[in-house]
Amino acid sequence: MRGIIFASLVVAAMAVGPTMVAQSPAEAASPPTAITTPTPSITVTATPTATATPVTAMFVWADVTVNAAPSSERVTALIGDVECASEVPIRLPDIGGTTAFLTVPSSAERPGCGVPGAIVHFLIGGQPARGTVVWETGAFSRVSLVIGPDWASYYGRYVWPWTPGEPLFMVVAVVDGRDCGAQENPLRGEGPEWGYGLKVLPDELFPGCGRPGAKVQFELRTSDGILARASETAIWQPGAVQELNLTFKRLQVLPTTGAGPSTSHLPPEHVALAFAFAGITFGIVGGRLRRRISGVPPVGRRADGTSAR
Repeated sequence: MRGIIFASLVVAAMAVGPTMVAQSPAEAASPPTAITTPTPSITVTATPTATATPVTAMFVWADVTVNAAPSSERVTALIGDVECASEVPIRLPDIGGTTAFLTVPSSAERPGCGVPGAIVHFLIGGQPARGTVVWETGAFSRVSLVIGPDWASYYGRYVWPWTPGEPLFMVVAVVDGRDCGAQENPLRGEGPEWGYGLKVLPDELFPGCGRPGAKVQFELRTSDGILARASETAIWQPGAVQELNLTFKRLQVLPTTGAGPSTSHLPPEHVALAFAFAGITFGIVGGRLRRRISGVPPVGRRADGTSAR
């Protein structure tokens, strides 16, 4: 009977959990044996510190002009006879010309190219251009590349009130009654103070215009004719770059002759450039008024009765 009871207890104990074994008093008094868990080994690999790649090239911003007009012909940079860079110019609306951005490598990157002090010269459409730079590691340089005769450039500011709905205006340069240059850059400013920039073509490219010592007058034009004439004048010299702030005196605007814009006095490439800006936009961006004006507007008779054509 006892055997049956024990067997029943054993079966019940096995069903509940692990078998409990009684210890002798000596075993109970012995300290427990410590179980040591091995610690995993961790290997730390140092990451090398990142270092900046040294710049070994020179960067050139080249304004490209052929016969006093922006050119889109390919620009090539050479050191000696070695071609080191070549790019096609792009048009920058805020400048009103064409510009090539060239990266001229070092001799380590391209044998025969940049070493400090080397002279970089340029070709436009395969033809030698005026304008060079001195190669320096990591330097940035801007250069004007020109093929053809020099012109004279004028830039500055003037004050003229304008409100939306009034005729749009631009600055035109006149030599001996002949239109010889029109504003090429978008008009900058918020008004009533504005900025302008234009070039006056040489006589070689446009007969009757720029000649050494010739007087250059400045007029403010609208599509209806002469709006104002500046008190200031300039003396034309080839290659001149002159800052000249203008003060305009309002004149009576007379009707045009109906013959259309006075573009017959400007070479075709300048007419194209002028009318590229003919889409004039006035807008408020962030509370600032921006205007873009270009093209040579129609011209009628001047206030003194002489023809502006």
